[in-house]
Amino acid sequence: MNNNTISTAMIDIFRNCPRAYFLGLYYAKFSVNENTKPLTTLKKCLLQGIAHINLQNITTLAQVQKYVGKYFPESVYKSRQLTRSQATESFFYVYHCLKNYLNNQYIIDGFEKVGVAAKLKSRVALAQIYLEDTLDLVLWNPKTKTLEVVDFVTKAPKYSDGTWPSLEDLVMTYLSQKLKLHYPYENLIITKYTLYNKMPDDIKAYVNQNLITETQFELHYPQLVQNLIQMNDLTKIKGQEYSELLKQPCDCKLCYTFNQNLAKMRKHEISA
Repeated sequence: MNNNTISTAMIDIFRNCPRAYFLGLYYAKFSVNENTKPLTTLKKCLLQGIAHINLQNITTLAQVQKYVGKYFPESVYKSRQLTRSQATESFFYVYHCLKNYLNNQYIIDGFEKVGVAAKLKSRVALAQIYLEDTLDLVLWNPKTKTLEVVDFVTKAPKYSDGTWPSLEDLVMTYLSQKLKLHYPYENLIITKYTLYNKMPDDIKAYVNQNLITETQFELHYPQLVQNLIQMNDLTKIKGQEYSELLKQPCDCKLCYTFNQNLAKMRKHEISA
């Protein structure tokens, strides 16, 4: 991803720890080879399977089994040195999540599918960067002029009264504005669909919806822009300020992970 292109995950890292975000930039800039790039995650494999189901490429349980057997990211659990039982557990987690979604697909009367795994990119002029993310499922109701964006998650979202949109909601709302040319919506609904490997007792546990109003978006969007400006400023740091920021101590989990990656890179450079 380019330095002037930001995703939701990158903003989330920055909000948790600016130093960890900076280390991520440093790590990407000085990657030694293709093997140092982040590995494909289980979630990516899972979301790709969900997209295949929504596109009707996977319609039977046998096809789910075939997909997981073919695309399960073996390199992830090998690199993490998981035991055979842990690897098997991860394999079946993806399989059962896909199986349960196949039997409980998100289909709403009056809505048509207009986007599956749709990657959108839009420029934020004030921050001089681009926001980019993937909308897992986009639904459109022409009668009510309602656009619904479905975000598939692996953890049930925390309770929200709707007055304070999450980071994901703000980014999705901003990117959804690019769709107005084709789908002139008056109402935008952000839906979180939780993927379970075991069936919950209450079917309502799957879906959490939030109606994002223009007033809510306009109130909280400036804070998002300010974050993007600060993130863009970090890409311009050079010289002594650059070194000092790298040396700053931090014991958060994100910095610890990046520090380990940097140590591996230096070890690779010395042995090369």
